[in-house]
Order: sequence, then structure tokens, then C-alpha cells
Amino acid sequence: LGAWYHSIGNEKEAKACFKPGMLEAIALLFDDDPSNDSSGYAALAGILLLAGRRAEAGAAFSIVLAPLDTGKTKGTDFIYLCDGPCNKSPKEYEELHFCTVCLNEMVFCEKCVGLVKSNKLGYRKCSSSHEFFMAFPIVEKIEDPNMIKINGKAMLIKDWLAELKREWT
Repeated sequence: LGAWYHSIGNEKEAKACFKPGMLEAIALLFDDDPSNDSSGYAALAGILLLAGRRAEAGAAFSIVLAPLDTGKTKGTDFIYLCDGPCNKSPKEYEELHFCTVCLNEMVFCEKCVGLVKSNKLGYRKCSSSHEFFMAFPIVEKIEDPNMIKINGKAMLIKDWLAELKREWT
């Protein structure tokens, strides 16, 4: 519903719809349990993408997808699998595209997103009329694991999260 409100320009209602999920994601990132941080950043990325804040969504995705980018994936590091017919392992992805309408429900690798866009997937998943956000490869990379880049500007992750917390509470 928040994505629909955003699509028609009603940002007040959109924010009201996104707020519970955003606060839950932020709470995961401010707790003392680092094992749930990937889930928190993934939720944050999804909400920011639906809210039209692509640069910030890209920053959150860059944190979640960093193990894939470095080639140091472990079973618990990676939470996105292609929803197409390719059966690729995460280590084989050259690109990952997230549907901006279906969002975390639909993620496609470089080959399968082409199938979706050309209506050749072979089964109904997502839609060729939907927009996709390419979250991988990571565009705005930064070597320091405590930093992110948003629109070319480097900042501490903890400062960005504090800003988001202030904005959404």
C-alpha cells in the first residue's frame, strides 16, 4: 500500500504505511544481536526501494550483498536467490535485479531478468511492465566496512542509521 501511495505522490500516507516496517528494521540494527543485522539491512533496503529512495536502498543492499561482492559467501551470509529458472548459485551471479513492485518477493539474475522483461519466463512471476533495480554488482563501493556511500557521499553507517531513526520515530 505504501508503494502505491508513493506512486501517486501521497508521501504522508506512504510514510505511514512504511513506518512500522522501517522501525522494526531499525530496531534489528540497534539491538545487541549482530546475527540479525543482515535481515535488518535487507528489510531497510526493501522499504527504501518501495519508498523511491533508490540511493539509500542501494547503500543498504551494498551491506547485505558485500559477501557476494567479495566472493566470501557462506551459507548464512546470503539471503537472495534468483527466482528464475537458472538454478545459479549466488557465487555465479553477475547481476541481481529486484522488482520495485514485487520487491523482495522477486529477485532475478542477469539472465532471468531478461526473460521477465521479454515475457519469456515460461511461468507467471512478476511482470514485464515492472521496473527493476539492479542492486548487484554494487555500484557505490567503499572499502571501509563501517562506511557506505549514498549519491557519492561517504558516511559512517552508524550516522546514517541514526539519521533514519530520527526521521522515522
